[in-house]
Amino acid sequence: AKFVDQGGDGPIFGIRGGWGAMIGEQTYAGVEGEFLVPYNVTSRLMALGVEYRARLRNEFGLYGRIGIMPDRASLLYLRAGLTIPRQNFEVVQGGNAPGADWSLVPAIGLGAEGFVSRNLALRLDATYSVPTGTNKMESWRVTAGVVWHFSTSGR
Repeated sequence: AKFVDQGGDGPIFGIRGGWGAMIGEQTYAGVEGEFLVPYNVTSRLMALGVEYRARLRNEFGLYGRIGIMPDRASLLYLRAGLTIPRQNFEVVQGGNAPGADWSLVPAIGLGAEGFVSRNLALRLDATYSVPTGTNKMESWRVTAGVVWHFSTSGR
C-alpha cells in the first residue's frame, strides 16, 4: 500500500466548565469550555515510503450543548463548537520538526449524563473534529468523566 494510517491513540486528561439551564419541561441548553492535555498522542501516516507524524500538544475548546432529559436522572445531548488544538508536524526521514501550530477547528459530538445524586453525574461523550486549515489530524475522541452540577434550583 502506498498510504498506511498507523493511528494515533493515547490518553487525554482535561477539565471542563460550563453553564446550562432547562429551557423547557425536558429541554436543556448550555455552553461549556474545556482544556485538554494529551499524553503521547501522535498520529502517524506512511505515504510513499515516508513517515509523517502529527503530535497533539494541548487543546482548548468552546461548545454549545442542547439536549433532552427524558427523566430526571439522565441527559442526552448534542454538542457543537470550536476547538483549538496545538500540534506539531514532522517528516521522520527528513528530521523536520517545526514548532507547534495552533489552529481553529470545528467539532461536533453527542453524549449522555446519568445522575447518581442530586448534583453528581457520570458523563460519556464522543466528539469528531474536522481537519481544516493547518490542522492535519482528523480526530474521533471518546471521553468519560465525573460531573458536579452546581444548582440554584432543583433539576
